[in-house]
Order: sequence, then structure tokens, then C-alpha cells
Amino acid sequence: MSIQPGRARSTILTFAILLILTRQAFCQPAKSAPALESTTVQASRSNDLVVTVGILPNGHIRVRNATLKQIIAAAYNIDEALVMGGPAWLDSDRFDIMAQAPSTASQAERLAMLQALLANHFKLTVHHDKKVNMVYTLTVGKNGPKLQPAAKSVLKNCAPVAGDPKQAHLLCQSFSMADLADLLPRVAPNYLELPVVDRTGLTGVYDFPVEWMGRRPYDAAMASAAAGAPRDPLAVSIFDAIAKLGLSLEKHDDPKDTIVVDRAERISAKPTSSAA
Repeated sequence: MSIQPGRARSTILTFAILLILTRQAFCQPAKSAPALESTTVQASRSNDLVVTVGILPNGHIRVRNATLKQIIAAAYNIDEALVMGGPAWLDSDRFDIMAQAPSTASQAERLAMLQALLANHFKLTVHHDKKVNMVYTLTVGKNGPKLQPAAKSVLKNCAPVAGDPKQAHLLCQSFSMADLADLLPRVAPNYLELPVVDRTGLTGVYDFPVEWMGRRPYDAAMASAAAGAPRDPLAVSIFDAIAKLGLSLEKHDDPKDTIVVDRAERISAKPTSSAA
């Protein structure tokens, strides 16, 4: 196939224009969140044990006596335990930060600005990863929950009540499912050696009893039943007790997003101020 000279020059010129336009399109800067108006970052001189990490709705960012790990956790909106890697001082050196975000910035933009501040002042670089832990998940049973809505006048409480001494007896009042998930590993640790995570989707508060037999007596009762003796009706495990509420406890993998610190540099004791 041949191209006439005049047509060839036209084709080359068209290609050159397209190349310039393509480069311009790729070189356009991505729209970023508004910058912090001012920042002051310094090593903390406080001997106080109180730690403050505040990202406030009015745009103020106030950090006092916090480790860099705690600040990273706040900036990426994750639990501190999910910040991995980095130098040893990440969890020991403490810092104070004062900054002001534009009042019109959203919470997501404030977090992005705090992340940029950490990259600027601490040369922080991170990447995301997944951490998988085993947990018990608290879910609604196949026949639905059997929970009484809480009386409005009753404050949140879960206290022992009278009952057969072979069992533990609790009466929980104005309790949410998140409260129950937090409580269970603490009151029945011999059954629940892992954290419990609420996956019921229930958002109300309820009044309900929880009655179960401790692990060792329950095992002995089960052994007697296996030998042919009648099963003790009080031999109720924590799993059975939760099932009576129309709920279920099962082991599951619980993958969570983690922040892995690739690099972080100490700042000098002298305060530094700049726009992030």
C-alpha cells in the first residue's frame, strides 16, 4: 500500500496532534482534596498519659501526645491493631499536631488531608493488605430473633440474677446486639476463646435473659448422657443459650483491611509548620 506525499504529511501531522492531546490528557493532575490551611507538627514534650486524636466537624485537627501508629490509625479510619510494620519508634515516640482544614471539607477529605500531612512531615509511605482472623459471628437464627424490645425507662445493664446454682444467670436490659457480642467472650471465656462480631443487622435494644452452664459441668453432664444416663436439662451451653434467643454463634474467617507501613522518618524536636 502506498501513500501520496501530500497525504503522508497530513497523516503525520494528524498523528502528532493526537499524540500531543493524549499526553495532555494523561498529564492532567487528578482532582485532589483541598489542602490544609496550616499545620504545626512537633515531638510531644508532655509527660501526661492522656492521648487526644481529634478530627472535628469544624475542620480542626488536634493531636496531642499520640504515637505515629495512633495517628495513622485515625487517618485511615481503622483500629490501631490493624496498623502493621514500620520502625520500632512508631509505637513509642509521641507527637502533637495542630492543623486546620477548610470548613467545607468532608470527613473523607479531612482524612485524606491528614494522610497527606503524614506523608509530607514523616515521609510516610504505606500500602493496604488483608489480615484474616477467626472470630465467632453472632447472627439471626433461621426462625428469627426471640427478643423483647427494651422498656424505655430502663438503663443499659446486664447483671446476675437468682437461679439454679448449676447455671450462670444474667438479665440484660436495654442491650444492643453489639453490646451482647462484646459481653459474651468475657462472661463465657471457656466456650468463646475468640472475639464475637455482631452480624445480626439488628439495630434496636432489647431485654433478655441468658442462662447457661459453665464449661466443665456441661462437659461432665454430656459425658453422663453419652454413657446412657438422662441428660441434665440444665446442661445448656452458651451456644444453646444464644439459640434460645433466636440467634446463632458460629466460627468464621474475618478478613480486615490493614495498613502496612513501608517507610517513616522521625521528625526533629523543633516544631515544623507548613501547608500540607
